[in-house]
Amino acid sequence: NHTTGPATYPWGGMWQGTFNGLGHVVANLRTNGQGGIFGTFAGGTVENVAFVGVEHYNDSYMFTNYGRNTMGYIKNVYIEGVATRGTGYTAVIRGNNITVSNLIVNVNRTNLSDTNVAYAFGTELGGNHGSNLYVIGNLTRISEKDGRNFNTQLYATVAAWATDNAANITSANGWNMDCWKFIDGDLYFGVKKVEDVTYTSVGADTVVLP
Repeated sequence: NHTTGPATYPWGGMWQGTFNGLGHVVANLRTNGQGGIFGTFAGGTVENVAFVGVEHYNDSYMFTNYGRNTMGYIKNVYIEGVATRGTGYTAVIRGNNITVSNLIVNVNRTNLSDTNVAYAFGTELGGNHGSNLYVIGNLTRISEKDGRNFNTQLYATVAAWATDNAANITSANGWNMDCWKFIDGDLYFGVKKVEDVTYTSVGADTVVLP
């Protein structure tokens, strides 16, 4: 269980390393603020990891280099959770020149007023660059920039996504099959099944994830 915010990082808030999750699943994170869970990407890489039970809260970004012209790389990552009440803007990934590949974002928007928005990708000038990206859930739309959908669409359910795309999850398409696997027709990342996000609302600002 961990909450992110405008934290101070020993590397000055600039992520330049490589985080290889080796197919592991990180559970129960809350993003609350624009610091990102790794600080600001500055050439760094996050790969081969799943983040589940994530609550994106209150104008927050999970991965970012917002406001900087630095590079970053995200590949073979699964993100599952909810976007809850905020003050205006929530994005899973926001920034320039972040190259994203082989990513599934499975996030439901909940407890947000009509004036608040939640995207998979918040894009500034230059935008996020991506391939093999899939978005499941009921976010406001895929990207902050209307019409910039990275050759995908917003799927309401995992079943709808699987009908169109499950056959594309192969090593030939860049997916690390040491992390992703099919069991009885269902897609898994490591031990975590890719399934519709469920939650229980217990107040205006609080949800409980399974």
